[in-house]
Amino acid sequence: MYPKSNRICPHLKGDSAGVICGIVNTPVRSSDDADIRLCMSKRYEACSIYYRLLRETAIKSISSHTVFEGGV
Repeated sequence: MYPKSNRICPHLKGDSAGVICGIVNTPVRSSDDADIRLCMSKRYEACSIYYRLLRETAIKSISSHTVFEGGV
């Protein structure tokens, strides 16, 4: 059996309204891009919302590193 942390997206939060995506802070059921089956599977990295967060984080990291290095 896999540890729980490997089975679900780390950005899921519980709420009285249901499962909330911590990235966009809205219930998964009301999000057009989200699929609870991906959130609850080991393939949550295939989620378009999660992918977008990773991309934005990488871009910010590269941009800040470039500025720190004296680049653009």
